[in-house]
Amino acid sequence: MADAFDRAWSLVKAPWYYHATPMENLGPIAAQGIKSNFGEVYASRDEDGAAKWIGMTRPQSRQIITLPFWRDEGDPRMRPGIDHSPILARILGIDPEMASFVSNEPIPPEDIDWPNAMQYENPWFSEELQEQMRRKTGDDDEPV
Repeated sequence: MADAFDRAWSLVKAPWYYHATPMENLGPIAAQGIKSNFGEVYASRDEDGAAKWIGMTRPQSRQIITLPFWRDEGDPRMRPGIDHSPILARILGIDPEMASFVSNEPIPPEDIDWPNAMQYENPWFSEELQEQMRRKTGDDDEPV
């Protein structure tokens, strides 16, 4: 019986990671997975925190999506990130210990827990910034 409990408990305390991204990136991610940015894939152990962080850094994106993926405890592909300011994490209400992790490999689409992806309205969204970015990049598509 203890073995069944231990297995169930390991799922409850599971090392889920959350990659947050603007909704407009969903199509390429569904097809190709989460590709590394600057050599690493950024994630958080705090789903809401991941959404807050990417929303703050992407105010031109109306909607944010968090994409959960699993990595075993101690997986050598995952390590703590050093790019998130602990002070800013606390201001955003994120535990700095959970805020930033990186994977040294892309996350394939089949590793993403698609049914549990969460969509958020970006509280930092700015139509003015969205228009500026559209003009800057020459993107004439309708905003997402």
